[in-house]
Amino acid sequence: RYRSTLLINVGEPINVSKYIEENEGMSENDLLQGLKTLSADAIRNQILYIPDDENYDPVWTLSRISTGRIPMRNQEERLEANRATVRKLLTFKENNPVEATALFSRARAFDRERKRARISLNAFAPRKKGWHLAGITAALVALFPLFAAAAAVSLPTWLTAEILATIVKDPAFRNPLRCATITLLWSLLLIFAVIPAPFFTYDYFELARQTASSWRNRFAKKLNTEYETLFSIVGGLPCAD
Repeated sequence: RYRSTLLINVGEPINVSKYIEENEGMSENDLLQGLKTLSADAIRNQILYIPDDENYDPVWTLSRISTGRIPMRNQEERLEANRATVRKLLTFKENNPVEATALFSRARAFDRERKRARISLNAFAPRKKGWHLAGITAALVALFPLFAAAAAVSLPTWLTAEILATIVKDPAFRNPLRCATITLLWSLLLIFAVIPAPFFTYDYFELARQTASSWRNRFAKKLNTEYETLFSIVGGLPCAD
């Protein structure tokens, strides 16, 4: 997501020479396969790893619901909490397959409904107060003339970025492409440091998107009830540790 907070974990280095020396009797193919396994395990230890099977999406959804009340800036705390939730869910699936299937189906249904309602998962927790949303909306209205001017001035830049983004199929790569395109094109105009118009335009876009999502969430009582129910169910599962 635009303006997301990123946590970078760097693990311990893998001593390839030592591994080869300790397994000198293995064939080259077996050595490579072993190194691939070591690398994969090392990477899994540094990220939130969820098995890539049919339950990936509901596990990820339930994990995000469970840790939704932890501030985005507390990335290490969120990572550990997400890992604990994933362990609980996978253990629950192993010990109670029927109940887990029902829970995962419920999570899928919730995700479908919130996407149909165009509500971001981040809008559920913490849920913004009405006065807070009214204040942000008023600020958006007041800043609209500046946004319109910035969008018009930087139209060739951000429009090019948007056109290029439509070509990329994987959503994860669209925002980096946008950022690189805007930075490159706007810098070529030699006014990036003076008038950061395209970045203000995207800031406004994102704030407007989040605010609209939060307003829709204010009136989505059933979805909020289901969110709280899923939060309680996951929180009530026994710890995997």
